[in-house]
Amino acid sequence: MRFHRLVSLVSLSLLAAGCVTIDFTGPGTDNTIALVSGREIANSNGLQSVTWSAKGDELVYVTDGSEAALAYRVADRVERELYRSAQTKIYEAMLTADGAEFVTTSLGNNLRTIRRHSALGTSVLTDRGVGLSSTSTGGARALIISPMRPVAYFVATPDSLFSHARGSGARLVSTGCAAILALSADETELLCLSANREAIIVRADGTGTRSLTLPAGLTTNARLYSWGIAGIQVIYGDGLDAKLYDVQARSTRTVISSRSLFDSTPLDKLSWSADGRVLASVKNVCAQTSGLFSCAKSQWIFEIRELVSGGTTRVAVHNADSISHGLTSVSVSPDSKLLAYTVNGRLYLKELP
Repeated sequence: MRFHRLVSLVSLSLLAAGCVTIDFTGPGTDNTIALVSGREIANSNGLQSVTWSAKGDELVYVTDGSEAALAYRVADRVERELYRSAQTKIYEAMLTADGAEFVTTSLGNNLRTIRRHSALGTSVLTDRGVGLSSTSTGGARALIISPMRPVAYFVATPDSLFSHARGSGARLVSTGCAAILALSADETELLCLSANREAIIVRADGTGTRSLTLPAGLTTNARLYSWGIAGIQVIYGDGLDAKLYDVQARSTRTVISSRSLFDSTPLDKLSWSADGRVLASVKNVCAQTSGLFSCAKSQWIFEIRELVSGGTTRVAVHNADSISHGLTSVSVSPDSKLLAYTVNGRLYLKELP
């Protein structure tokens, strides 16, 4: 009896961590969903990051044990190699707005080295970039690329925001910025997170800052930020649910509702389109049970939610393998037309309805 109780407690712990969703309709239950797949464009267990170009016409991903950065052009399905080095491994790569240059970050001693690459060569923007993880710091970033101009914004220690435009050196924009949360639609301001987790708005031209009052605890529970034409919006976790807070309207609404612990969507695997229309998510569900708290087969379910209409669409379903279990991600194109996702060591591209 004590052994079975221990097994049950361990199983509940795995469920609480978002590892798997189990349907408790009984042993031997089969809830397998028909498989739906996007177009496979890469096969590698070493995928580190996936980012979109500003126009959504190219997909950039880091693979091969962080030694290479590749760009996949969607229209003609052509792949080009941006970067390869066995000596300097990179964590992520991002194209500039016109696609003529790209920026990479490499990690060492908890600090990032940020480099800008072009046909003329490579330059180091900083070797003291902060080592942030967007999943562990509520959507905060150490680097962001302007979608309209060839400008990169980055944070370097100690808590300093810099900008770097093509053909010029790095320029200090503001101090007191520990992480970047969002860039305004007109690119005149940035939303930053201070060292004490308060939100501040920084003028991109370096002429000043102002504080932004958010509900208590919002930055702690935040997952994603958006600053589009509708203003600043934040998606944050509230228990098992995800909610959207509109700063201008001072309103809150639920965008992902989980019925229970056993049917919940991990809030650390979300992607929000740049136009603010679509929210993508992925969750792992038990397709076949072999006993109480025991799953014989699980599946990955990829969904999108239209934040305007409130509708939810299942766009892809894959059986989960045992090797890369848990290594999944989603990334919506800026125009909400495409979803890039990783599952079972492969990168797929799916057109959205």
